[in-house]
Amino acid sequence: MPRRGAVRFNLPMVVPPDIDGLPPAELRQLLLKLLEENAELKRQNAELREEIARL
Repeated sequence: MPRRGAVRFNLPMVVPPDIDGLPPAELRQLLLKLLEENAELKRQNAELREEIARL
C-alpha cells in the first residue's frame, strides 16, 4: 500500500535489446537513434527551464 502523499510513477518499461549479438552496423544505428533522442530531450529540457524561468 502506498504511503500517504507518496508520488508514484507508472511508466512503461521497454525491454532493452540484446546488444551483445548485434552486428556493428546495427549498433551504430542504435547509437545514432539514442543520440538523436538524447538531443531532443535536452532541447525539451532547455525549453522547459526557460519557461519556468519566465514564470
